[in-house]
Amino acid sequence: RGARVAERGREGAQRRPALAVLWFWLVAAIVLAVSATLTLWDARTRQIAAAERNLEALSRILSEQTTRTFQSVDLILQGTAERLAHLTLADTPEMAAEVNTLLGARISGATQVRSLFVVGLDGRIRYSALASPIGIPVEDRDYVLAHRENRVSGLFIGAPVRNRVDGEWSIFVSRRLSDDGGAFAGVVAASVPLSYFNTLYSSVKPLEG
Repeated sequence: RGARVAERGREGAQRRPALAVLWFWLVAAIVLAVSATLTLWDARTRQIAAAERNLEALSRILSEQTTRTFQSVDLILQGTAERLAHLTLADTPEMAAEVNTLLGARISGATQVRSLFVVGLDGRIRYSALASPIGIPVEDRDYVLAHRENRVSGLFIGAPVRNRVDGEWSIFVSRRLSDDGGAFAGVVAASVPLSYFNTLYSSVKPLEG
């Protein structure tokens, strides 16, 4: 009986190192797995944070570019309105040629503007940098209604619509024209094609890193 007890003791003593080694590797595997998971999670978190910063910076750049575009168009509109205020407009071929030339000169080199035109009291295009078409009715356009109904006192930026001249999707930017008494006298407007913004935005590249 004593021999059997001694033999069991020796077997237990032999198992203990094996179990210790097994537990060691099991704990080591768990530690490595947890460490790898934390490393991957940290890398993923940093990657997401970098992507969010990139998108935020890109959004800010696009917003600034868009704002500058409309500011430059507004400067053209303000300068045109001031020049028109010093002219005695009349429906004569000579006056039409003079004003159309003036409008064309105002947008010379302005790649963001497709056309610059004047809408008369009757809601039709009266003068245009393109020289034609003249007489197209636009009285239902939001930019004409906004100024005619005095819903805006300064710059108006309309919703994108199809241009009735060439069918291209455009945004119309406009200012009210007033007579000496302050009454509504028409609208000076510029068409900015959406294709301009497509080109502008595609030229802006995401930041590296």
